[in-house]
Amino acid sequence: MLLKQTTYSTSAVLLQYAESDSLTTGMPLPVNTSDPDQLIKFMSRAGGILFLHGDPNLDNQKRNIAIQVFVSFQPNQIFDFCRSWLRKWSQNKGALWYQEWQSITDRADPTELADILLSHDEHRVRQRLSSPVGEMLDFETILKIKRATQDEAA
Repeated sequence: MLLKQTTYSTSAVLLQYAESDSLTTGMPLPVNTSDPDQLIKFMSRAGGILFLHGDPNLDNQKRNIAIQVFVSFQPNQIFDFCRSWLRKWSQNKGALWYQEWQSITDRADPTELADILLSHDEHRVRQRLSSPVGEMLDFETILKIKRATQDEAA
């Protein structure tokens, strides 16, 4: 899914992806779609989404982490972090994941980044699995997301 606009607010982007999730799953949107917390809660669940790549629980965890990164940081902060992360792992320049993320950070397109972080598209799920952005969050936040995903999957 591509964003409907090139400049955006976090809430507007979340709403677009939540609407897409609602169409995919048949689950109704939250009553208050102007509340980012309600949209995050709606999007951060294991049930109702069919992931096309890998383990559904891992895919959902990665997406929930990506959603948190999306709402916690500006695109330029995320791209700066990715560039720093790529410098740290420069010995892997020949690896496909490295080259892919190098290209993504070179383009620095906020709409592409939002799509990688929020979309259920198989290509975006795969890109998200090799994404460095999870390292932007503190340990407690990651642990909280992983516990919530595990509790929901049980």
